[in-house]
Amino acid sequence: MNTYTIQASPEARQCLESYFNEVVDLRKTGALADVGQYASRWCEQAARLAISLHVGQYGATAHQHPLAVETAENAVKLAKWFAAQQLGLLAKGRHVAKAKILDEVLDLLEANSASKTLDYITARDVQRAGIASTADAAKALLAGLEAEGVLCGEDITPPHGGRTARIFRRVKNCLPE
Repeated sequence: MNTYTIQASPEARQCLESYFNEVVDLRKTGALADVGQYASRWCEQAARLAISLHVGQYGATAHQHPLAVETAENAVKLAKWFAAQQLGLLAKGRHVAKAKILDEVLDLLEANSASKTLDYITARDVQRAGIASTADAAKALLAGLEAEGVLCGEDITPPHGGRTARIFRRVKNCLPE
């Protein structure tokens, strides 16, 4: 059995890399953070679809032709369609999980208020409480809740200098009293 390699044109490679970067950005910003294990495979699937479309077009001589940008674009369109279908199937579970996380964040805010006499939380608090597994995930979670209008964020710099920290309060109590 002979094995062959199909080379992608620079434009086709750029198309697939752009899709990869798009998915990575969505995973980092939090839009796909909760389904990262699924989203991480979408780009691989786009590449497999591109090869399948290419072989479907050229058959046994596919290795003699570079992968065209049109083929890569069509593969990305297919991969995006499959991704949308997958997100549709996961939507109910994502909604329930998101509501649970929101409750945990609000409970943490209440606990902070009761024990520390502080009416805010930080990404570090969220990570330490086990609500988010990493600092980046905690920051993305809090930024998402801020974008939805549940929390409001404020950058605080210590009076004598130092590292600026972002704190988050409930919207009903956004301004310090």
